[in-house]
Amino acid sequence: MVFSNVKTVLKRNRNLYRFGVWVKSRLPKRFYYSSAYRYILSLNQQYERPDQKEAVNATLRRRLANYLREALEAVPYYRETVKVRPADIDESNAVDALKEFPYLHKSTVMDNREAFLNRRFNKESLTSLTSGGSTGRGIEVWRSKAEMDIETAFVLSEWGKLGLDWEKSRIVRFGADAQKRDDEDPFLYWANRLLISTFHLHSRWMDEICRAVIAFKPDFIWSYPSCVEILARYMEEHAKPPMRLKGILLSSETLQDHQYALFKRIFDAPVSDLYALTERTNMAFSRESESGDGFYYRLVDTYGYSENYRDEYGNDEVVGTSYWNIAMPLIRYRTYDIGTIDANGIIRKLQGRTQDFFIDKKGRRIHAMSINIRQCTWDFVSVFQLVQNTAGELIIRIVPNKNYTEALKEQILNNIRQAYGEFFDVELEIVGEITRTKTGKRRSIVCNLERR
Repeated sequence: MVFSNVKTVLKRNRNLYRFGVWVKSRLPKRFYYSSAYRYILSLNQQYERPDQKEAVNATLRRRLANYLREALEAVPYYRETVKVRPADIDESNAVDALKEFPYLHKSTVMDNREAFLNRRFNKESLTSLTSGGSTGRGIEVWRSKAEMDIETAFVLSEWGKLGLDWEKSRIVRFGADAQKRDDEDPFLYWANRLLISTFHLHSRWMDEICRAVIAFKPDFIWSYPSCVEILARYMEEHAKPPMRLKGILLSSETLQDHQYALFKRIFDAPVSDLYALTERTNMAFSRESESGDGFYYRLVDTYGYSENYRDEYGNDEVVGTSYWNIAMPLIRYRTYDIGTIDANGIIRKLQGRTQDFFIDKKGRRIHAMSINIRQCTWDFVSVFQLVQNTAGELIIRIVPNKNYTEALKEQILNNIRQAYGEFFDVELEIVGEITRTKTGKRRSIVCNLERR
């Protein structure tokens, strides 16, 4: 918690933050990452060696057994709902014991948040992570500093193969952490990073954005796929020379086949798409297909136990159990993402993530993930949906929870208008339910404008 507060203070002072990043880049990682970070890097390196793989698998079975015992002993939800004796679980039957746990829904977690916290942790020492919710309902999870370091280590274990160093590699970043007002320029230069606001990815700024990216000479672009697509198409349409990068690092949206082909063509670099969740239950990275003209996903075996759940529509839904999130264990968590997992941990077609745009008052495309619905606090709202039927207008549909009162409606609406009123005329619509799609998801983004 102290680490997070210090980081927040630094970010409010750009020069101080840049100096902090510069200092961090020159310190050995042992000064700011826990021993868990180094352990995961070592474990993944060991797993890459064929002669060590079975030894690592044995370690993971012990890890799963310890994880389940800990959940049954120290997490109220499992202690009260799962009829398995912790003493009966060991590495020889850990997977069988796991199957005795029921599938876990996001709504169950959100309705019983405190019951999923490990009572052996002091909540004040944990950091809260929230998600806007691609399925229309956000979630809040709690992590220790060591668990956040573990997450970073898993990502670096993969992206480090491309030469990524978070503190030293030159990175162009499109994302929610880079947002700026429309009357400001879209750039933030922080040490080794060029951050670009996704609100500015339209005709007024694209030439300047393209020139800034080229002049920055990045090693990597790290972004949502749809944002990189806008840049790549602009470069292609304006005959810009291909950029030679070390990698295109993607996350948070479903990577489309046409995007993958475009990125390979324009950037002459490996494309790596990270599939992960705020809930930290599953992790996979894209791999180039054997034919070289497409991609698939490979689950990270050392990250957690992944399985399929056949839903009522006949879809194979991805379900996950992390080996590492002890502070708030989520066991057999249903992701509502669709993808059949084969015996080798490969998902040939991963579906379910949302990417879309809205049209603002001036006719510009605004990336939907830029709309931070956390302005609507999850203490009062169960589910949300963003709907656009007319350019420049946005309807926020919310399903209130038991804490909601009519007096809060104007407060929530004013918060949203204050944040996004210059882009959209915003209306708030209270509804009893938001229906699911055939794939079992609630669509959080619905744009009913004709696509050209």
